[in-house]
Amino acid sequence: MLREVREGEQLKVSFDVESREYNERWYTDLKAWRIEKVGAQDPASEGMAPAQDPFPDEFMSNATDADLPF
Repeated sequence: MLREVREGEQLKVSFDVESREYNERWYTDLKAWRIEKVGAQDPASEGMAPAQDPFPDEFMSNATDADLPF
C-alpha cells in the first residue's frame, strides 16, 4: 500500500485499533486496511456517487469522553 506514497502527500487512512493486556502491560495495535491520497479519484469509481461518511458530524458532536470504556 505504501509503494506509491511520497513524503508530504496528504492521505486518508482507514484503520482498526486493538488493545490487549499481556503480563500486566497494555499493548495497542493500529492496523491500516486502506490508504487513499486526499483528492485522488479512483478511475473505477468515476461517475458513481461518493461513499457516505461512516461517522457523520451529528454522531461525532454527541460523543463525550464519558462514552469511552477506559
